[in-house]
Amino acid sequence: MRGRMQQLLGRPRRQAGAVAIWVGVALVGLLSAAFLAIDTGRLYHAQRDLQRLATLAAVSGAQVASGCAGIGADGSIATLSNVSAAIQSILVANGGQLSMLTGINGFPAVELGKMVPDDGVMVFEPLPTDDPGIGAVRVNLTRPQPTPFIGFLTGGGTLQASATAEQPLVGTFSVGSTLLALNTQNSALLNGVLEGLLCPNPGSAACDASINISALGFQGLAGVKVSLGELATAAGVQSKDLSDVLDLSTQTPILSDLLNGLSGALGDRVSGSTARLLQDLGAAASGNSNPVPLAPLLEGVTTVAGDVPFINLLDLIVALGVAANASEDGSVKPIPLPLSVNVPNVVSSNVFLSIGAPARSASGHAGVTATTAEVTLMTRMSLDILQPLQQIANQLFAARVRLEMQPVKLGTDIQILPSTVRLDRMQCPGIGSPSPVAELSASTGLARVRLGTFAGNASAAPPLLTTPSPLASVSIDLLGGVASAKVQFNLARAVDSSVGNAGFVEFPEPVTEFIKVRNSPALYQAQGTTQSPVNGNPQTLGSRDLLSSTVASLLDTARITASGDTCLSLGNVCVLPIAALLNPLASSLLTILEPVLVGGGGLIDALVDPLLRALGVEVGQATMQMTAIEVGPSLKVQTCIPGGPGIRGCQVPP
Repeated sequence: MRGRMQQLLGRPRRQAGAVAIWVGVALVGLLSAAFLAIDTGRLYHAQRDLQRLATLAAVSGAQVASGCAGIGADGSIATLSNVSAAIQSILVANGGQLSMLTGINGFPAVELGKMVPDDGVMVFEPLPTDDPGIGAVRVNLTRPQPTPFIGFLTGGGTLQASATAEQPLVGTFSVGSTLLALNTQNSALLNGVLEGLLCPNPGSAACDASINISALGFQGLAGVKVSLGELATAAGVQSKDLSDVLDLSTQTPILSDLLNGLSGALGDRVSGSTARLLQDLGAAASGNSNPVPLAPLLEGVTTVAGDVPFINLLDLIVALGVAANASEDGSVKPIPLPLSVNVPNVVSSNVFLSIGAPARSASGHAGVTATTAEVTLMTRMSLDILQPLQQIANQLFAARVRLEMQPVKLGTDIQILPSTVRLDRMQCPGIGSPSPVAELSASTGLARVRLGTFAGNASAAPPLLTTPSPLASVSIDLLGGVASAKVQFNLARAVDSSVGNAGFVEFPEPVTEFIKVRNSPALYQAQGTTQSPVNGNPQTLGSRDLLSSTVASLLDTARITASGDTCLSLGNVCVLPIAALLNPLASSLLTILEPVLVGGGGLIDALVDPLLRALGVEVGQATMQMTAIEVGPSLKVQTCIPGGPGIRGCQVPP
């Protein structure tokens, strides 16, 4: 009995010992897991902190390497030692150590270079320390892994972190006309264009009274540069960050409200006469209730500070008028110009301007483009050339004939595609470069000139016919109507020709003359105006006066054919074959039309070409003007590891 009792009393002691062993083993496992979790967390935080230091150092170094912000109060030019000093300073200030600057995989701790595109990916390309194209910095840092609690599991390794940053630059520029050729006659034409764009009833007495701007007045409008902030104020938009144009581009203000708002937003920056012109234009548009979508106007603006001018006031007014009157495809119905000629029983001609898209200035990073307006100049002529053909027919038939002919309806369309200027490259004062530099290229405007016929009234701006179309219809009566024939002369098809160069060509001189007008963020204003160019700003590519010769040259490709009766018939009997005489008549008709077309080309040179220039449109030419270069905040571009394996490794530059 006693033995049995001792067995029962001894069993808990043995179980308690087993539990103690189990608890001890579990505690060791739990402590190991805890230490492993702590080591993993410390490793993660150490890597994250190292990456943070690399990013801060790269951003700070890019600010210095670009030279845009200047070094010290004197704004001295950056050097490699300046960049290294800035990186060391930011490391120490944020808890880092100079021993981290050891480099990675054979790449130095601090690399200077630029970002280049490669298959849609921006890649860092190292450059020599004196290269003027430096605008990016890569910082490569290392440090030992934190000392682990469990040495046999982790420890002894090296952490790596790399960051690349660049100093983005924002360039603002425009392309278009100089307005130097604008005289009193041309200003009258431009007044007609503004009436068609702004007034609800173009040509009315009220509209004529409100829009009567002199050449000097137009030059005053073109001489005012408008900033994004001023446009936002005029539209009643409040935004803390106008570098994001989304808020403004979604607005659709009423045209008259916007014009009146511009007068107030520009304030003392414009003369009293220019302010009154804006108020007059606002009054002229007061009956126009069409909203103005601002998105098309801002299409070329990718980023710009609110106080940086990006468009001149005249271009802005025209663009607003186009936006207010545009159809679904963005085009504006033809605007009649005061160039009509009407000589009873001889000639009636009308000239129209159709605007397909307004001019666009540009503001953004390298690669952004600005364009001139896309316009079509339309001439529609109704010609009565009965008498010359009467004499020719009398000579050909050696008899008295009576001609009945409808007026010849002939038209030309000169479609002028936009000239485009592209901002290829920018650099601020930096290593090897004492001044900001902007390099641009241009594709000069192509013009497609078409000659054809039309149906209907010339004053209604009818479109040119695209199929073989009647040019003239002639009824020939011989012997008082005893014998007759009806012949129709056709323009076989509309003929066209193109002038200009569609490829991009670099402007021969970079823009290098800038003045720093603001320190934070740095803003450099380009020197040079239309009246006083400075070292390639503004600058023009291409040649002008291409249109008149092109219009006249269409005669060389025009083909007039004859159809209808081939005989002078008496009843159903052919009494005089005239088939052989039709081609001479067609040639004679072409000969008579030649001076008309040549004269039309002269009209284009004398009146229309200056008008197009006033609208910023140049055929075969592109004139660019650089406005400013602004320094944006330094940005982290990438955190890949140079020479690293797999997806963590940096792509090699092309």
